[in-house]
Amino acid sequence: MTAHVCMILESTYPYAIGGISSWVQEIISSMKDVEFSIVHLYSGEKPTKMMFPLPPNVRTLLNLPILIDKEHADFELILSQIPDADLYHSLSTGFAGWIGTEIKQRKDKPFLLTEHGIYWHEIELGADEIECGFKVMKMKRTELFLGQNWFSWLQFFKTIAKRAYREADLITTVCERNRKMEMSVSNDAGKCRVIRNGVNVPQKTAIKEYHCSAAPSIGLIGRVTPIKDIETFIHACDKVRAHFPEARFYIVGPIQNAIRFYANLDLVVLTSISEGQPFALLEAMAAGIPVVATDVGGCDEVVNGANDGLGPAGLLCRVGDVTGIAAAMLQILKNQFLWHEFAQNGRKRIEKFYRADQMTQNYKNAYMQLISHEKSNENNDVLDLVKARSE
Repeated sequence: MTAHVCMILESTYPYAIGGISSWVQEIISSMKDVEFSIVHLYSGEKPTKMMFPLPPNVRTLLNLPILIDKEHADFELILSQIPDADLYHSLSTGFAGWIGTEIKQRKDKPFLLTEHGIYWHEIELGADEIECGFKVMKMKRTELFLGQNWFSWLQFFKTIAKRAYREADLITTVCERNRKMEMSVSNDAGKCRVIRNGVNVPQKTAIKEYHCSAAPSIGLIGRVTPIKDIETFIHACDKVRAHFPEARFYIVGPIQNAIRFYANLDLVVLTSISEGQPFALLEAMAAGIPVVATDVGGCDEVVNGANDGLGPAGLLCRVGDVTGIAAAMLQILKNQFLWHEFAQNGRKRIEKFYRADQMTQNYKNAYMQLISHEKSNENNDVLDLVKARSE
């Protein structure tokens, strides 16, 4: 059966390099017998430069603007352009989730909702810009209910999240912590399923040797946005430099084929305020590099494992804890035996639980189950109609 999936996303694939875009490319490229339409929502200038080549099984790519006027978007214009498909797959509960919900109600086709980060939770934490580039305005709490202010947008995104949770036939996310957060709003545990992210593991690549170098290389890989809390990383690096004056520190935006870059590092650090299941950690561990991360989103499951018996791949710290993050970095950099233990544990965990082929197969199974169930219901409706006419 050749299926047609319409994927709805915001300001990522194929115009931006990063975890979500790489995830989409992996999903589409691996499912050669599935056709895809991409609905790309954006705010601001229309994107023109594609960072990923479209695989041959992409049928259409639609770039549709989110136009906001007095807190209302022109969704009718967008909805009128959404192509017919066997299944609709939204990659957030934001504007993409809104569109998916409306299409589900109008076309009565299966609706799959996937969340990497939890949209409304990130706005709750103070994020002032969402994926499509729309600016969430922050104002003082005394002005919560006036105009386009931060609290009204938080309520807006929570409301459309609840609608998306209610209408979705299946909700997938990347970690158990996110699933519990979704359940706290959706109240439907049966719909929520964890499908881990996955990366391609370097074949026959040995973990490098580390000998407590006097000039270690430490890197943070990710978008330079407030939610990544780059400032905390910089301050932590300053404390580390007091012990390793020749250390080299890197802040690198999202890059393609990142695993090759990790081989140049001795430690990968993530200081985010909120995360889903960061590819930066998965890629570092696949490359055999220990990690230090804040205990947010799926970081604990990735670093420590969900009782998988493999041992930690690094250390976790509290959000914004400059001293604690610096201490964790030093603990690993000063102990070559601990460094190698973390490196080996991380590589083993990725090979066993976080491979790209596992991720894509899980999503293909979800697609086929939802579409088959919908077609089965259609056939039952036809049989019921034939039976009614014969009576």
